[in-house]
Amino acid sequence: MRRMVSSWMVWLGFVGVVASGLTALVEGQRQPAPDPARLITGNDVGFRVDGTDPRTGNPTGVWMVRVGGEWVEVGHTPLVRPAK
Repeated sequence: MRRMVSSWMVWLGFVGVVASGLTALVEGQRQPAPDPARLITGNDVGFRVDGTDPRTGNPTGVWMVRVGGEWVEVGHTPLVRPAK
């Protein structure tokens, strides 16, 4: 009985460590608010300039949209095609 309780305690500790590690990973991936000087915007759509292409000199960056007053990066929806 004592061995089973010890095993459960070790298991719960392991799960707690994994959960806290995953939480830290997700929190670390959040993007900071974009610098307004580097954001070319319309009303609700914008482009965040991250740099320039060294070959062409064109701006490079990420498309942004305003959601609830905050600027967030645009995600991509996977394209699903029917099988032929």
